[in-house]
Amino acid sequence: MKQETIREYRRKLSPLLPRYLRESGKGYRDGMILCPRCGKAAFFWEGRGPYGEGIWRCPDCGSTGDTLDYVMLEIPSYDEAAAVRHIHRTLGMKITTLETVSAGELLRMQLPKQQFLVEGLLGRGLYILSGASKIGKSWLVLDLADKVSRGAPFFGRRTRACPVLYVSLEDTRARLQNRLSLVTEGEPGPVHLATEAELMNHGFEEQLSGFLQEQPKVKLVIIDTLQKIRELGRDNYSYAGDYAVTGALKSLADRFDLTMLLVHHNRKQDSLDPVDRISGTNGISGGVDGFWLLNKRARNSNDAILTVGGRDLEDQNLDLRFDKDRKRWTCLGEHSEGVTITSELLEKTAELAQKGWQGNATQLQAALDLPETDPCILMRQLNAAEDVLEKKYGVTLERSRSSRGRSVSLYRSREAVTDDASDRYRGETDAS
Repeated sequence: MKQETIREYRRKLSPLLPRYLRESGKGYRDGMILCPRCGKAAFFWEGRGPYGEGIWRCPDCGSTGDTLDYVMLEIPSYDEAAAVRHIHRTLGMKITTLETVSAGELLRMQLPKQQFLVEGLLGRGLYILSGASKIGKSWLVLDLADKVSRGAPFFGRRTRACPVLYVSLEDTRARLQNRLSLVTEGEPGPVHLATEAELMNHGFEEQLSGFLQEQPKVKLVIIDTLQKIRELGRDNYSYAGDYAVTGALKSLADRFDLTMLLVHHNRKQDSLDPVDRISGTNGISGGVDGFWLLNKRARNSNDAILTVGGRDLEDQNLDLRFDKDRKRWTCLGEHSEGVTITSELLEKTAELAQKGWQGNATQLQAALDLPETDPCILMRQLNAAEDVLEKKYGVTLERSRSSRGRSVSLYRSREAVTDDASDRYRGETDAS
């Protein structure tokens, strides 16, 4: 709504706070109301506002305002326009004017452009990460929180550094401490952690809103898991209920201009469309701005596919691999059903390993004289051919990480089983 429209509604609705409180079941008596911020007794006067409308004030916490301010404190996910609509619906009043903008006006507006928190993977708004139970979702989002808090690359993508709130509701502080020490190597960025929170409609929105008001620099909120904050009740688990949940959380994300990532579970039934694997109705996937879907082909595999999509994202499928020692997911590059490895590449790699070699992916590309091959794709090819390198060529491929970055080592571990390396090897990455 335009600001002049908001001001007009403030004049109209401010004297109606007593009626709103009575009809919403909160009560109003002799000019006394309950403060929406602290719950203590507050006072209401008619004719005390800047336009002669009603205004309330809490002597305990100092909060004050008109009817719109009361509703926005009462329901933190609401902005002014949402508060106007809520008051009208509560009082049975109609908004009879449809607010429009001409195409020419819209084109002339200086609107903010989409800003990515993680380049190409996370923008502003509400996102969901869904995957099977115990697949490694919490490790992934904890690493994401650490990387974003320090402005470090995540999956090789640039990040915008900012403080992070991680609401980890399936962990104790002891378990979270252990996980944090592994992921951050003892040097964490500005990540705020919570292991307990109220349910939605029972205080969670107020908890989150209050924290974000105190920490305005926080621009990434991770909730692990969505199920842990959902209000109980059969009626809430419907399309309308799912959409209401995501709608309330999206309103909060939009109001505070941040990214919110919900961790959720997949349903047990399989589907050709990855989005249909998200547990619940389409009200969940339809109510978010984007999604990350983490899937494995085999339960005991360390490889997975991360499917990414959304309103402002290009559809992507990324090959991931979980490092059990470092407890981190690494991105191997864009997913393809198969990776073709030529005998020429295998022979060059075996020759390079003859005397031992160590370096990063770019240096390996130069050492193998493959200027047309992207270093990331080269590493995917060698990862896919790891078994044949060992069995046919007696070559061991080792990966390591230090303060200088990732590196790879090649060396001959034994004599090759066979000299016949003229055939082509097509290695299929088990990455879903």
